[in-house]
Amino acid sequence: MGGNITLLETFLVAGDLGVQVKRRFKSGREHATFVPIDEVEDVKMMEGFQRWSIVNVLTVIRKTANHLIVFHVLTCD
Repeated sequence: MGGNITLLETFLVAGDLGVQVKRRFKSGREHATFVPIDEVEDVKMMEGFQRWSIVNVLTVIRKTANHLIVFHVLTCD
């Protein structure tokens, strides 16, 4: 239990190559996802709700998958 709780996320934009997100979980496990630049349609900063708070959400829209991928949540205190 608690293995899927994200402790840290990093978002890296690698110029003409693409974007990478790396997640570190409470269990100690790490997972990295890379999206090549030719698959990235857009990167957006959006607002959403998390419980009773408004949060900023960094998202990547992929051309090939034709859907929104939430990569990073930045909380506002």
